Amino acid sequence: MTPELKQVEERLVKAYTKREDKKRHDADKKRDREWISASVDKKAYMNCGRLLDEHFGAGKTSVEPLFLKAEGHPQRTEDHTCILIIGLSSSEFKGNKEWTKVKQGIKQAEHKHKDAIKENQKQIRDSTGKCKDWNVTGMYEIVCPEITAQWDHKDLGLEIFATGSGAESQLFATFDFGVVTGVIRFEKQPGDKSQTSTTKQPTSRKRTRDDSEGDLVDDPDSDGKESEKGDNDPSNFLLTTVRLPSRKHKKWTFLWRGEETGEGEIQNDNDRCEIVFGEPRGMVIMGSFDSFVAADFTGVKVAAGREASTNPKYEWEERGDDAYDWFTSSI
Repeated sequence: MTPELKQVEERLVKAYTKREDKKRHDADKKRDREWISASVDKKAYMNCGRLLDEHFGAGKTSVEPLFLKAEGHPQRTEDHTCILIIGLSSSEFKGNKEWTKVKQGIKQAEHKHKDAIKENQKQIRDSTGKCKDWNVTGMYEIVCPEITAQWDHKDLGLEIFATGSGAESQLFATFDFGVVTGVIRFEKQPGDKSQTSTTKQPTSRKRTRDDSEGDLVDDPDSDGKESEKGDNDPSNFLLTTVRLPSRKHKKWTFLWRGEETGEGEIQNDNDRCEIVFGEPRGMVIMGSFDSFVAADFTGVKVAAGREASTNPKYEWEERGDDAYDWFTSSI
């Protein structure tokens, strides 16, 4: 390289370095301005190390713990909704009476919750006797990591109801999975052939759309009977000989209808899902649920069965094809 070209190269490198230094300096100043006005949660996301240095710096005493929201934090795990940072050494923390009380209180609350569930389960077992069928009606506390990891929803639940009698026996469930709520309708077991029944069908009026008002109204021409075919053929849900789960019949398929809790969009799903009832006597369940999120869930029975406040079959029909078509056409 000639001396002239060498000089040109040096000037270009110098100019480039100066420009990059200015860009870094400006970026640092911008971050400092943002830092001053940022919330603690924002600072934890921007630079957690800097936040800890400033909050728990050398020479500081009696520093309050940091309580951060875990949502959006790069170090968040699935089970964490918040992060508690305590600026004490291990020996200081163990010797702190206030924090010892807090820790004991948390443990006591956890034990109390577990003991309450065990007591409920004992009462439920005692009430079911020794019949071969399992009385699975009642409330189940649900755990679904796929949902809780993506949305801030707690207290998921599912409650099973038995309706009808004889050849009209059916199993329904209402569920609240946080992002979606609705009704589950269990299908009959393979080989359980429905019989023709002379029992009068419950009154159920078809719902149609009133174009003048945009509302769902009763159809006066409806005969009050379900007329859906395919997967929603009513005979698929009539439990003639196998009416409850048991050791022999643990796995049950179901269809569900519901709506999103955010926008209220009606979900009308024809894909079969399943629940497996486990020991003791159907008080533990494992299942799959397929919506806009595919999820596996587990559950523990926490309360005995009760009479439904509303007819589950009516709730099912209210979320049928007419309601789905009305909702989608009104968007």
